[in-house]
Amino acid sequence: MNDAKLPPAENARPSPESPSKLLKEILRQKGWTQTYFAERLGLHPSAFSMILREERQLPRGKILRLSEITGNPPKFWEDRIREYAEYVATPQGMLAKALSRANESLGKAGLSDQLVPGLMADHQILKAIQLGELQLIPFDPNQVQSSSIDLYLGAIEGMDDETAEGVIEEKGALFTLKKGKMAVARSLEKISLSKKLVGRVGIPTALARLGCIVTYGLQIDPGYEGNLLVTIWNPVADDCELIVGKTKILSIEMTVLNLPAMRSIKEIRPDEFGDIPTTPIT
Repeated sequence: MNDAKLPPAENARPSPESPSKLLKEILRQKGWTQTYFAERLGLHPSAFSMILREERQLPRGKILRLSEITGNPPKFWEDRIREYAEYVATPQGMLAKALSRANESLGKAGLSDQLVPGLMADHQILKAIQLGELQLIPFDPNQVQSSSIDLYLGAIEGMDDETAEGVIEEKGALFTLKKGKMAVARSLEKISLSKKLVGRVGIPTALARLGCIVTYGLQIDPGYEGNLLVTIWNPVADDCELIVGKTKILSIEMTVLNLPAMRSIKEIRPDEFGDIPTTPIT
């Protein structure tokens, strides 16, 4: 996952045009079908369809053929592919690509991505992040599920003498939670909600299948900002293996309120908020 924060809109890097968008424009101008264009490129129609959906890149071996078809020099297409690949590797680019795919699906269904009151779907969550109503640092669009966001384990510490090895926060480190034992954990991500949003907390399916129970308050209040602290308990016979940076510990459903809250949780309880220390967890 990328640790960088999304830049403010006024400082955002200009978005390069995606090669797939250029290919779609060629299809439109020439009135070709996808199948005909694929045949001219020497590609299977399904492979070409994946390129248009940005699920794979145009093979380098087809750049010369594309250049012959369009009249653009090979370097033109090589530069477009390289620039776009670099862009979508940034937080801004990953979000833009995910939003583009979501908006395309919405357009086909005749739907909108506006933040209307109610439980948020994936495209609305992405839109909220783009607008700054919701922030996750670090953020990867793959964290966004159909109607929730996954948060990962950032640090963990045992709660008894047997498991108290100090705070474990090195990415990739393994923590084994034995039967009947408990640990306190911190999310990898810092999360920030505007006054328009509230979060409902659940347990990711993968963690529930291990038999672990995660306890946290039922909701994340409007205006919350910081990491989330949870208690993890293993009541089953098998050891529960948790990996820092890889194990999902929370699943958050986001809801748009009918009206923005008058006061954020930070305004109601200001003494509880500030910079989140790296250690200790508790």
